Amino acid sequence: MSVGRNDPCPCGSGKKYKKCCLGKDEAAARAQASDNARAAEEKRQADEAARQAQQEQADREREERRKAEPPVSDTLAAESQDSNDSREPNWPPLAEADQRLVDAWWEEVSPVYLGKEGRKECGWLLERTLAFLDQQPRLFRYLYLHEEFLFELAGALARAGRMEDYLALLRRLRAEQPEMYFQCFGYYDGDLLAEALRTDQREDIPACLELFRQHPVKHIDQFADVVDLLAWRGCASELRELLGPTALTVAESPEVLGGDFGLLWLTNLAIFPFVEAGDDSPQAVDQLCQAAFAVGLLASTDPKNREWLRRAVRLGSRSLAEAELDLKSAKGDWFHHDVGWSFTGWVRRTKGLPWTSARFLANSLLEYWGWKEQEKKSVSPFGLNETRLDHYLAQRCQDFIGLKGVRAASTLQAFHYFTDYLVAHNYFSVPDADRLQSAAARFYEIIRRSVDVCDPAFRICPTYAALIAGPEKPSAQHRSAAATPPTAD
Repeated sequence: MSVGRNDPCPCGSGKKYKKCCLGKDEAAARAQASDNARAAEEKRQADEAARQAQQEQADREREERRKAEPPVSDTLAAESQDSNDSREPNWPPLAEADQRLVDAWWEEVSPVYLGKEGRKECGWLLERTLAFLDQQPRLFRYLYLHEEFLFELAGALARAGRMEDYLALLRRLRAEQPEMYFQCFGYYDGDLLAEALRTDQREDIPACLELFRQHPVKHIDQFADVVDLLAWRGCASELRELLGPTALTVAESPEVLGGDFGLLWLTNLAIFPFVEAGDDSPQAVDQLCQAAFAVGLLASTDPKNREWLRRAVRLGSRSLAEAELDLKSAKGDWFHHDVGWSFTGWVRRTKGLPWTSARFLANSLLEYWGWKEQEKKSVSPFGLNETRLDHYLAQRCQDFIGLKGVRAASTLQAFHYFTDYLVAHNYFSVPDADRLQSAAARFYEIIRRSVDVCDPAFRICPTYAALIAGPEKPSAQHRSAAATPPTAD
């Protein structure tokens, strides 16, 4: 409960709060804030120490294995490479002469790489890397550049405006050093995929997805990021080609928590043609259920799933009046589901986004609405206020490394479009929307300065204007061609 300075003091003394307990409460609040800050810093330091100790232990164990195993020939080396998804390469140790070549390279490079000017010397580091690749391709993987060096080099080159040089190196490594590339392909192919999307070179996408199709669980976090990126950018065919052979494997893997996301997107891909056609007759819904249930996510025995699919078609293809949806009456279990599909269809029609992009933004809103903040519950069913958006971005759009650009950027894009949606349906005034959109633009700039320089979202959409611009609207011919539901085979 909030107590005003001139209100009676809650302690019952009969004095005004400012004359009684205000000073004591403020002191207690400052002490608590100080304790919280100190505890947070101690935890950060402990986590960093634990991470450093873990890394040092892994380095020692790797060095011990290297010294313990005898050298073998290149033929045996190729045969000994583990064919499964092990995260630790099973490479044989080098002969003494070869090891001296590797050590000599590091002796030359380390003072620059680890020095204060390392980032400024990224061009020289790249030159030395390429030189060793040219001169000693057989030994290149034994530099173990995939463990840290390449990530640092990527950031330095990107800051120097030379991201293309790093991507060219990745393309060469993928072709010439497949064993080394495989160790961190999830990160490397994610960078190359972002570049293909940024430059609209969709013919390059299949090569970026091949290892993900073969080993979907090895880099599961990056696999999920790639799914998000493809969905956000409207790559329906590529999404289907990636998830068709992998979604069930991911969902059933004991190594993956929450692995149903691939099956959910395959279900969405089955729904979109029916929403485009807008036919929610019993016959059409039967056909839709057959296509959606075949994916394996939704149980055909649950009648709620049939209703979920029917409402998706109805809300995604009709106006609010035709769909009988009242935004000002947030009642019933279906309310946010219905608004989500209504928004999906509206974004598709008015902003010209592909279905996957429109649904990805709707999913961002559904996550935002469902987030349970520890403060008092918002009066609005949509949580449309600057403070909540700020807290959500800070707490839900990050992982243990930092902010996730695609999640943060898509949330801001969805927030911007949703305020337009509310204005279009007389829920919001234009000044209300402008105020929230200005806050979203401000948060975008804050996030852009704090995310990794190689983050795909901000490489693709380097400005807020680019983020909310959207593609051209689909032509009438395109809409007509997409309006025929597929058969359910």
